[in-house]
Amino acid sequence: MQGVSYDAVFASNANLQEQFKERLALYNNNTRMGICVAQKGNTNGIKACGMAIGNHDMNSNPNHYKYLEGKAWKNTGISQTANNAKTSVRLGNNSMPSGHDNNAAN
Repeated sequence: MQGVSYDAVFASNANLQEQFKERLALYNNNTRMGICVAQKGNTNGIKACGMAIGNHDMNSNPNHYKYLEGKAWKNTGISQTANNAKTSVRLGNNSMPSGHDNNAAN
């Protein structure tokens, strides 16, 4: 490309790929895995997140996780890669906010 340095093109392509991966919703049985949202006064979000990340206790006993209500968090144990030919997902150990964790969005 004329007038564009290689470094600028590479940085732009890397940025576009990261943006694409962030926008790529990961699903498990039609439940989004990448981000969990638990609305206040509603345990359905806790159940859905538990189902999506394979935490059966969250799904079966959402009242044990009431401290998550009103919070949203990214499932850090899920990594995703994508290119023009394929998408791959690795599900590792997920962490969720603890009762005293301020890293989740309120």
